[in-house]
Amino acid sequence: MVVGWLPTGTAVRCCERVQRLSESSIDPHFHAQYGEHVAQIDLTSLEVLNGSLPARALRLVREWAELHRAELAMNWDLAQALEPLVEIDPLP
Repeated sequence: MVVGWLPTGTAVRCCERVQRLSESSIDPHFHAQYGEHVAQIDLTSLEVLNGSLPARALRLVREWAELHRAELAMNWDLAQALEPLVEIDPLP
């Protein structure tokens, strides 16, 4: 599920389903996609956990995530509860 869009077609996704391995084994994160590039971004530090994005796209994703931290955290909680996610507004 796409939960937000950034300029230049960068899609941002939150995990729709969370594998319940253990509460401490999965850190809150979201996924961002730009063309064929995909990255998993830590919700707290906004560092790339896996994958990669071009520098400009990563900068925009981080800017967007800073503006929407509370909504991303809420979507993380919803995802863990296997509830539908809430769409997040794009960058202004």
